[in-house]
Amino acid sequence: MKSYRLMTVRSGLGVLALAVLPGMVSAQTAAPAGGVPQGAYHGVLTATTSSAFRLLVLGNGQAWAMYGRPMAAGLEVAGFVQGQGEFLDGRFTVSNGIDFGTTPPAPFALQGTYKAGMNVQGTADSGGYQVRFTGNAMPAQVYDYDAAALLAHVTGGWKMTALGHTDMDVHIDADGHFEAKVPEGGCAFSGRVKPHASGKNVFDFQLKFGAAPCTAAGQNAQGLAVVQGQAGSAQRLVMLGFTEDRQMGAVVQAQR
Repeated sequence: MKSYRLMTVRSGLGVLALAVLPGMVSAQTAAPAGGVPQGAYHGVLTATTSSAFRLLVLGNGQAWAMYGRPMAAGLEVAGFVQGQGEFLDGRFTVSNGIDFGTTPPAPFALQGTYKAGMNVQGTADSGGYQVRFTGNAMPAQVYDYDAAALLAHVTGGWKMTALGHTDMDVHIDADGHFEAKVPEGGCAFSGRVKPHASGKNVFDFQLKFGAAPCTAAGQNAQGLAVVQGQAGSAQRLVMLGFTEDRQMGAVVQAQR
């Protein structure tokens, strides 16, 4: 996991949960056997300037993680990775992943050991650059992976940070749709979030970029969204995905 940044993103979200990107990884169609360690994990990295990570493993073996530097409120994100895992007898591999913390995105692989619902550890390799990782299951009081994702948790007004710009006022409607534009003639984009079909505490995320000056003008991205906090209290939302050609990643975050 390299520390080169695809884009400058700061996340105050203290947890990370990532959803499947439909159709982007051919190996994701069948649920793997062998006791997939489904759930959310967090931990530390060694031999890299990015010293922390947040990891989600879905029931079909999809593995997703953000990495970066720890902050008092969460994580300063340097990049994210995604791939399909194979799990058997306490050992796992992710051999077809992509690291979106480099430009262009780089091939990515993981191997290591796990105790389902308890811990993970091993080695990450991105373009020949290797780091060690060690993590534990995230406490339910910090992020409850098994809770239901409710659209009511994301509807309403947010202060959004995206594409290096902050404090865009955005409203997510009752169907999960939103529109936004970077101030002073910047990139316009729209999106939608909706509960993931698994019933777990993650949302699907779709993003449509407008015309120039958007870097990915006219392209679509899809991925995840996760919210921390309950309606009526302080909440943080993070959305993560990549374009259909898998050449650019996008992270959008919001708070209220």
